[in-house]
Amino acid sequence: MTKAYWMLVPLCAASAPAWGQAKVSYSTVCPVEDLEFCSITVTGNLPTSRAEQTETIEAVNIAGVRLEKALGDVAGLQQFRRSDARSANASSQGVTLRGLGGNASSRALLFLDDVPQADPFGGWISWPAYDAVDLASVRVRKGAGIVSAGPGAIAGIIELDSAQWQDKVNLNASYGSRNSVSGKAVLARNLGAGHLTVSGDYGRGDGFIPTLAGQRGAVDRPAPYAQAGLTLRSVIPVSDHTDLQVSVRGFTDKRERGFAFSDNQNSGVDASVRLVNRGNEWQWSALAYVQIRDFASRFGAISPDRSSVALTLDQYSVPSTGLGARAEVRSPTGGAVELRIGGEWRRTEGHTNENFTFTGTVPARFRSAGGNTDTIGGYAEANAEPADDLTVSAGGRIDYWRISKGFRREINIGGLNAGSVRSDDRFANRSGWEGTGRIGFAYEG
Repeated sequence: MTKAYWMLVPLCAASAPAWGQAKVSYSTVCPVEDLEFCSITVTGNLPTSRAEQTETIEAVNIAGVRLEKALGDVAGLQQFRRSDARSANASSQGVTLRGLGGNASSRALLFLDDVPQADPFGGWISWPAYDAVDLASVRVRKGAGIVSAGPGAIAGIIELDSAQWQDKVNLNASYGSRNSVSGKAVLARNLGAGHLTVSGDYGRGDGFIPTLAGQRGAVDRPAPYAQAGLTLRSVIPVSDHTDLQVSVRGFTDKRERGFAFSDNQNSGVDASVRLVNRGNEWQWSALAYVQIRDFASRFGAISPDRSSVALTLDQYSVPSTGLGARAEVRSPTGGAVELRIGGEWRRTEGHTNENFTFTGTVPARFRSAGGNTDTIGGYAEANAEPADDLTVSAGGRIDYWRISKGFRREINIGGLNAGSVRSDDRFANRSGWEGTGRIGFAYEG
């Protein structure tokens, strides 16, 4: 389409009846033999495995585009901060859809090969952990109540699928302004009928000064960053239609916001085991995963004339762990009704350790808080085409949730009362049941 035609798209969307939330997918297609030129495509339909209309909306060199920047072209997708993951505070990079407004904690779920990717404790996304070259597709599905995604899909979901590399060695490196350096290496080898992929990336730079030149003061300085990641992924066929997928990913991310006491760092290791059956009859998948994350950040108060900055909070350790399992079965494609039935369990454990009330760089108080959450749920979703131009989708899920071991503790660590406990709160456990339902239809006359 020409740019002139694309100017009419918002008007067409505004005039369409809001009968139901449709699925919208953006896909990056990267042929292994040609990584230089890839594209983002958009598909529109209710979530069904039947053929979807696709249309290329932009061609990009995906090998040189950061994932959070590539997703910035998706209409209605927002992050809490517009800065990319080289300069923004990591905790500000939640993602949401449908124009609901940016939020530090994500209102849309991000998945990589069906594994949740948001920080288990804080809900933000660690974008430097992903390289677009490692991905075969990026699908964005807008709309609340996507029951197969989980209870956190308030605005929709973003699904990342890993690329299926064959025998391949890919190396690239670059150097740019502000002493920025980046490098990427991919080694893929066939192992019998399966394959193993090892990929790593590194990037650093002196950064830019985030404050406008006319508003800068003595405290302002460049915001450097250093980021690295390593991924090992293996796909092993266990039968004609069943694959065993094993993945281990680790990353580290250090940034600064352009003044003293604005540094933050984020690191993590994720591992997953997944069985996928793609036969001609009933298909199924089973998944188990673990997320181990740690985060640290400091905050400073800048004087009005930007001549000085004072340390106000040292959030020196925020560890969290996410555990989960998921199973799903799907009816054969091509039938009158396509059905998905599944269940999942997820546990989150996390707490924060903070020093605050500073005199210079010496804290007077310490605070720790945290707790656990558990969610167990089941869902069913059906899609049907009662007529050639009509698609109907309906689904529902039920979840049991539990919040436990919540606490908040403050201790004096300076002054005459050093060592005394200011507060030690233990919160009552809470639990309950929640249901989610969704029905919609799409008509193409």
